[in-house]
Amino acid sequence: MTMTLRTRQIKDILLIEDEDDTRYLLKLELSTAGYKVRSAVDRDEALQLFKDVSFQVILIDFCMAGASLENFVAFARQKCGQTKIVLMSASTKAASVAAQLGIDYICKPFVPVDLLAFLDGFEQKKDAACNSISAGANRGLLEVGFLIVPRG
Repeated sequence: MTMTLRTRQIKDILLIEDEDDTRYLLKLELSTAGYKVRSAVDRDEALQLFKDVSFQVILIDFCMAGASLENFVAFARQKCGQTKIVLMSASTKAASVAAQLGIDYICKPFVPVDLLAFLDGFEQKKDAACNSISAGANRGLLEVGFLIVPRG
């Protein structure tokens, strides 16, 4: 039985995660789904990877050593232009930081299929609004599928 990988519009993903097991599993899931994934253990190591590749999507953990998140995001935007940056975290503070920086946010823990659906959404509607938006008005949050961001 042969397995055919789907051709992806997103070619290069940078995964920045300091937990070895999480990084390994996410890289495996993304690679199996047809994405080309480079990974780094922290933001400083990730900065070195920009020498060779212009990433289309950057998945970055919130709490980690290395360059500040603000400096990293500024550098990534300068180097890669319209790259999608997704902050991954279980921290309640991460959602508001992501909103301030104008980047996307995914709440940990999440299942890989949700991350793949999220990336498929980038591919299908790079510059369009998401289809299924529901308001978490009583909490001041906007929920887009499994993505939750603060309003305002």
